[in-house]
Amino acid sequence: MINFSSLPTELIYEILTQHCDIRSLNCISQTCKPLHTLVTSKAVWVSVIKRLKSHGFIDERFAREPSQLSTAELSKLVKRLVHGPDSWQSAQGQTTISPRISSCITLHTPCDHPTGYSVVRFVPGGHLLRNNHGTTELWDVEHGQKVWFRAPQIPNITLVQSGFERKSSGVVVVAMTYVDSDNFTFNLEMAELMVYREPQTTETSHLHLEINLTNVTFGPVRASVPVMSLCEDLVLLNIGIPGYLLVNWREKSAIALDPGGLEQLDWVLTPHGDIIAIMGSYEESRREDPVQLKIFDTNAFELVPIGNNRLIDHIPLSTVVPLLTHQFARDLANRFEVPYALYIFPDPLEEGSFRLWACVYQQPPDLNLGTAALLHQLSLTYTAHNGQRLLPTLTHSNSAEPHRISRPDFLYANSMGFSGHAQVQIRPRSLGRIRITDSYGGEGETTLSEVGCDGGGFNYMAPYCGSWAYVKDHQTTVIDFE
Repeated sequence: MINFSSLPTELIYEILTQHCDIRSLNCISQTCKPLHTLVTSKAVWVSVIKRLKSHGFIDERFAREPSQLSTAELSKLVKRLVHGPDSWQSAQGQTTISPRISSCITLHTPCDHPTGYSVVRFVPGGHLLRNNHGTTELWDVEHGQKVWFRAPQIPNITLVQSGFERKSSGVVVVAMTYVDSDNFTFNLEMAELMVYREPQTTETSHLHLEINLTNVTFGPVRASVPVMSLCEDLVLLNIGIPGYLLVNWREKSAIALDPGGLEQLDWVLTPHGDIIAIMGSYEESRREDPVQLKIFDTNAFELVPIGNNRLIDHIPLSTVVPLLTHQFARDLANRFEVPYALYIFPDPLEEGSFRLWACVYQQPPDLNLGTAALLHQLSLTYTAHNGQRLLPTLTHSNSAEPHRISRPDFLYANSMGFSGHAQVQIRPRSLGRIRITDSYGGEGETTLSEVGCDGGGFNYMAPYCGSWAYVKDHQTTVIDFE
C-alpha cells in the first residue's frame, strides 16, 4: 500500500488544494511533520482563500490578491470568518464586548420612498441587494456602484420582497414577489445574474410567473407573499395561514405545504435545495410539548404545473415521513417555549455541512418573571457518496446545553451571523448606538457617530464577514470592524 506522504509533492499539493476542505486540511496537518509543513504553507492557504472567495464566504475587498498577503494574514481571514472580528470577542471569563470600527464605505443610494427608508441585505462576496420602494437593486460595495436593477414590469403590482441565492463562480439568483390585490394574484420574477470581479453584472436569464392564489386548494391566503428562501431551482414562499408554497421556477410547477398542527415559525430551504428544515411548536393546547426541528426531502413532494387555472395541490406534512426529527429539550418546566428563529449557514470549513442556530423563546406564565431565549447551536451534515445523497445527520456543537440569553431585546435582533453574533438596535434609533451580542450572552455597544452616522437609520448585518450596513435617507454606510 502506498503511503500518502510518500507521493510526489506536486500530487499531494493538488490533492490538498483541489479536494480538501479546511477541516480535512486541519486533520491532515496533525498526522506528521512533513504534511504539517505542506498544509501550513502559504501556497495551500492562498488556494483556500481563493476557494472561499469563489463561494462568497470572503468578500473581494478583504482579499483582492490573496498571494500578496502573508500566511498569518490569510489565516486571520479564516479566523474572522468563523469567529467574527477580533473586537467582537470577549476576554476569557468576561461577558463584555468592545466592538471597534476599523473602516467604512459610504454609498450614495438615492431612495424613491418619501421617508428615505429602504431595505438592504448583504449578498456574500461583496454586494448589497436593496429594495428601493418597489425596485430591486444590486450594489457593488467596494466600488459604490449600482450594477443591476429590476423595476416592476406590469402596471399596478407592488413588490413584496426579494430574496437571493449566491452560487459559486459569481452567479447570483434573485427572486422577487409582487402582488396584485385587485386580481388576487402574485407574480414571481426570477433573474439569474453573472457578477464579475469588476463592477459589472450581466443578466443571463429571466423568468416571470403569475400565480392565482385562488388556485391554492385550501384555506385563506395572505395578501403578501414574502420569499423565505431559495436554492437551485426551488423557491419557498410564505402564503400565510395555509403554510408555504414550494415552486420550481425553471419547470414552472408548485405545491402547497400544510404544516398541520405545528405552529411553524421558520422554514428554511437548505443551500443544497434537496431538503427543507422546519422549526415549530404545537398549537396552544399542546404548549407543554417541546419545540421540534423537522427536515424533509423535497423530492418527496410532487409539484404540479402552474397555469391554465389548474389547482395547486397541497400536501399535509403530517402524511410525509421526515428524514430527521429533533426535539429541543425543555429547559424550565414553568415556562412556555416557542420557536423564534432558525438560521442555517453553509459551513465554510467543511463541504456538505451547515451550522444551525435555533433560537427558542421562553415565556413564563407570569411575565414579571422575565423573558429569555435559548440559543441552540447544531451541525447538519448532508453529503453525497458515489453520486447519491446520504441521510442527513444532526449533532449539537460544542455542548449539548443551549446558551441562555437573558436579555429579551436579543429576540429583536435584526440579523445573526455564522459566528453566533447578533445585532440589536437600541431604542430609540435616534441614539445612533448598536448593541452586539454573542452566543454566550456577552454584549457590547458601539456608537456610529464616528463614521458620520448620527442615528435614526436602520442596520443590517452580513452573514459571514462581520460587516454592518447602516441605511438612512439617501446613504448606505457599510461598516467593518477590527
